[in-house]
Amino acid sequence: MDCDPLILTSTLNPVHLAIVDEVLLAVAGWVRELERAVAACGDGMTHMIPVEYLRRSRQGQDLLLVVGYIEDERARDTGVEEAMERVYRVLFSSGLGDGYSVPCTSIAATWGNCSTRPT
Repeated sequence: MDCDPLILTSTLNPVHLAIVDEVLLAVAGWVRELERAVAACGDGMTHMIPVEYLRRSRQGQDLLLVVGYIEDERARDTGVEEAMERVYRVLFSSGLGDGYSVPCTSIAATWGNCSTRPT
């Protein structure tokens, strides 16, 4: 993915960018929790990752691409569906299961994706 997060973030609605940042921080917190769960006793993994760094991650780029597509009706659909699949997999999958289940919320219903899918 050849997206520059600085260009994408400068054109997004600030409210939508705040939601992207909130999701990225939640995912990073979940990853940190998993790291702490499997770390040897005494390993101090307590550093926080800056949100600007998280925006450059694959998940950050995918979220920015999806939000940019939603905001701009003239945007091309280049890779958006694949990006949404990756976002769903990260947010709604279980490491112990096969696939993911998208909770049927108003957002999921709007996107037409209230279902369980194999990964």
